[in-house]
Order: sequence, then C-alpha cells, then structure tokens
Amino acid sequence: MQAYQHIVSGGRGKGEEVLVAIADGGVGVRETLSRNPAYAEHTKTDNDALRHALKMGVTGTGEIGRGGGLAVVGQIAARAGGSLSLRSGSGRVTHYGDRTNSRNVPPFPGTFVRVSLPRKAAEEPAS
Repeated sequence: MQAYQHIVSGGRGKGEEVLVAIADGGVGVRETLSRNPAYAEHTKTDNDALRHALKMGVTGTGEIGRGGGLAVVGQIAARAGGSLSLRSGSGRVTHYGDRTNSRNVPPFPGTFVRVSLPRKAAEEPAS
C-alpha cells in the first residue's frame, strides 16, 4: 500500500485542502464484506457495501475490535469540515457528516480511500 499526500489550492471553491489518498489492488470492499454472512443483505451492490463499510464495527473478518477505522476517519473528517470518499468496484460513496452521496462509476480494482480536510479546520460552535 502506498499513500499520497498533497495540498491543493482552491479545491471545490472551499480554499486550500489537504488530501490523503490510499489505494490497494485487492478484492475490494464488496467481496471482503461478503465473506461475513451477517452482511449478505448489505453487499448486493458495490455502493451498498461501501455505505455499510462506513458504519462502526463493520468488518469482513468478524473479529472483535475490528471495523472502526473508516467510521472514525469519516467522523474526524466531517468534524473538521471535510469528507471521506471510498471507491471500490463500480461504486463511489462520499461521506460529508450530515449526508452521504453515492454513484456508480467505471470499475476500480481494489479499494481507493480519499480523505479531504480543509487546511483550516471548521470553527467549533460557541458553547
């Protein structure tokens, strides 16, 4: 696995952002989750599997203590005003905290994870 990190100026009109992307050439999220019989109904499509993978505790292994990484990264990105995008197979899901969008895309072998964070974190609400 290889990670790429760079700063892009003017991304999506929000100013500077930090992008962290990680990809692998494995079997993909849908295939991995389908190995766990508990997720059969959540792996009918690549987008179904990607949306399910964003939930806390979801793991293809079924091992206790696994399956928190994507959920936590998504929460951190959303809190900072950023997003988490997953691409695998013919699915792409982007989580913004208050909403999750999905769409069908040309097939991608393996899994691609992209975290976008504003260079300046979102302001915390006054308490």
